[in-house]
Amino acid sequence: MEDPTPQLWSLSAPDGEWEVLEPLPQPRWGHRLVTVGGRLFAVGGRDGDRELTTRVDVYDPELDAWRAGPALPAPTSAAAMGVVDGRIHVVDGEDPATFTGGVLDEHWVLAPDEEIWEQGPPSRLAVHGAADGVIGDRLHIVGGATRQGALSVLSWTDQVQVLDPGE
Repeated sequence: MEDPTPQLWSLSAPDGEWEVLEPLPQPRWGHRLVTVGGRLFAVGGRDGDRELTTRVDVYDPELDAWRAGPALPAPTSAAAMGVVDGRIHVVDGEDPATFTGGVLDEHWVLAPDEEIWEQGPPSRLAVHGAADGVIGDRLHIVGGATRQGALSVLSWTDQVQVLDPGE
C-alpha cells in the first residue's frame, strides 16, 4: 500500500535528480501556494475531514523545515492568491457546505515577515477555483465559479478581474 503522506519534491536542474523534502505538516487540499522571500507559503484549504482551515505553513528550503505562519482571519478553500509588491494577497475562495456555505468575498493581505493579516479591497466578482497570476504589480483572477460545492459546475464565469493593490 502506498504511503498517504503527501511529499514535497525538489528537482535539481544540474543533475536532473528529484529529492524528497520535508512534507507539509498537516495534509490538506484546496490550499494555495506562493513563494516570497525565498520561502514557500501554504495557505488555507481543507483538512482530511474536509473541514476548512485558517492554517498557514511556511517552508524554509535552507532548513528543509516548516513552521507555523500567521493563521488566516477566516477559513477558505480554492482562493485566488499571488504576491504583489512583496505582499501575499488571498482573494475570495469557498466554503463548500451545501446549506451554510458559499463563495467567500474576502481579500486578505500579509507582508511575509509580519504576523497580522490586513483586509484588502474586495474583488468585483467573488469566485473560487479561478486561475490566478501576477503580471507586474497586478493580480489577475481568471474565471472561477460564483457558487460553491456541487453547484460550481452551473456557475463558471469567463470574467477576468485585475486587482491593482495600489489603487
